[in-house]
Amino acid sequence: MRLNCAQAVLFACKKDSNVPDVDFEDRLSEFKAYGSGGHESGMCGAIYAAQYMFSDSPELQKEVLARFADATKGELECKPIRRAKVLTCHQCVAVAAELTEELAAKRVATPAVVDSSVEIGRS
Repeated sequence: MRLNCAQAVLFACKKDSNVPDVDFEDRLSEFKAYGSGGHESGMCGAIYAAQYMFSDSPELQKEVLARFADATKGELECKPIRRAKVLTCHQCVAVAAELTEELAAKRVATPAVVDSSVEIGRS
């Protein structure tokens, strides 16, 4: 199977994804349009997929975008990244996948807030 940059990050980070297994193939098909800056924003497909993984956490979305921008000298759009030869497409995929895995681990490691006003029934 040949995947573009957006699909590659989505596929590589499936375990870190908030995409239910039942919807995964649909998302993979949808992300075919986002490779090579194909998203309407022109955003690099790899980072678009990475930030998508954190659609349930605006803070982590901001962090993944900021850290990717650090790696690309401030760029998030595909064409300027490629034109300036800041990173290759393969390097963008690697950076986005590494950030996704790292931040997903951070999300899991964050302790849950316990609401002490909720009673748990005993059987």
